[in-house]
Amino acid sequence: MKNKFLFLTLITLVVSLSVFSCKKEKEDGTTPIIVEKQYNVLYKIEAKDLSAHFSPIFDAEVTYFDENGDSVVLERVSLPWSETFTVKAPFTAKMYGKYILKENPLIPDTVIYGKNVNICWKETSSQVWNSNSISNHSTALKAKFMEICNTHPSSFQFNTKQEIE
Repeated sequence: MKNKFLFLTLITLVVSLSVFSCKKEKEDGTTPIIVEKQYNVLYKIEAKDLSAHFSPIFDAEVTYFDENGDSVVLERVSLPWSETFTVKAPFTAKMYGKYILKENPLIPDTVIYGKNVNICWKETSSQVWNSNSISNHSTALKAKFMEICNTHPSSFQFNTKQEIE
């Protein structure tokens, strides 16, 4: 009797393991395929100098996170600047830094200046870009503009991130 009970218990265990260890199948008998979404990510920085002379007055120091999640530090890039790569979702796109005056910039008497920082993303199969933007514009006389640059450097900093799922 003891052997019979042990034998039935063993058979039940083997049958249970074989049933529950199989891959789940759809009703039509096929195994579902999990597709990871892929996205193109575009980091973009521009300096808006809308003065009559359109003089380029800014470069940028930027730190961004690449497709592997590693930080990349660029000490001085000319504007406009951009970087594009492909990632698998989920991904956190992050970028921070600051605008810095070019060496010996040509600054007009009245400066209409600003910043435009974007993280853009789209599914690789799509043509439509989504965007997370930081944008502002100001006007100042040359002396006031230089004072702002020297006394309020945080005015020229940026920090943005976007969760991509």
